[in-house]
Amino acid sequence: MSLLGKWFGFARDEVFEEGMAAYDRGEYEEAIDAFEECLDDADPSIARLARFYLADSHSQAGQKQLAAGSAAEALECFESALRLNPDYPDLNLGAARACRELGQAGRARVFLRRALRKNPRYGEAMALEAALIYEDGQYAEGLDRAAEVLESEPCLGSDRYRAALDAHERGDHASVVRLLVSLTTTVGDAGVHRMLGDCLARDADWEGAAKEYAAAVAQSAADVELRCRLGHALYEVGHYAEAAKHLEEAIQLNDGHAEAHARLALVYRCLDQPVFAVREHRRAYELNPDHPLVVRDLGRAYLK
Repeated sequence: MSLLGKWFGFARDEVFEEGMAAYDRGEYEEAIDAFEECLDDADPSIARLARFYLADSHSQAGQKQLAAGSAAEALECFESALRLNPDYPDLNLGAARACRELGQAGRARVFLRRALRKNPRYGEAMALEAALIYEDGQYAEGLDRAAEVLESEPCLGSDRYRAALDAHERGDHASVVRLLVSLTTTVGDAGVHRMLGDCLARDADWEGAAKEYAAAVAQSAADVELRCRLGHALYEVGHYAEAAKHLEEAIQLNDGHAEAHARLALVYRCLDQPVFAVREHRRAYELNPDHPLVVRDLGRAYLK
């Protein structure tokens, strides 16, 4: 039986739940098929959630293809996700990585410009841009761009930047490019704390997750995603004022981050600040009406 035919006779909410189960198992192709079936659901909440998780399933599938060395397949996945959410910086970065692997430097730069337009301090996108600039023979400009990366995101690897400078002095341009590309993957203490925080969050150990995310933020203060995750964990343990602080800082770094606005709306609601909750909810809805927090947790009450 084809994947498409699998859902014949199922109610749409059942299909959506099957899609979520596949998504949680990491079976993204099956999840994609299920969520596509739900896009025209009569219930707009299901349709919006399906749209969000469909885009994320394409993105997760793209990351798996990149890790497997299948750049062409990865690019197809990221482009499918971008058709649903064209402004997401992470999706544009994924597409840029795939394009570079395919030798399409011009297209890679287009995707990077889109990512950096939405988040000008996106360290990993800046690092890949530095590698592309250097690879194009603009050596001084590429190294200068890499220096900007470390000012914004020191956790991305000052040791590798120094190694790149040494390789440049030796005229070993291939090693410089390799080292600059390596900056596009978060490593070091912040990356370790992020991964530990994610594991604890999956187990609903929010106190532990908050400690790990706080340690990661201390290493990488300009990382919007880390700030947002820390805000979420603090919200879950009832530390609302501290959660608001980190989410507000995330928004200062990137006002176009829908999840930060949505989570801040939830926090303001708990702090009994309805005016601010309305403001943040409306901004989140404006940025991404399909985001699960907007659809499921906040609903439409504040949009009237």
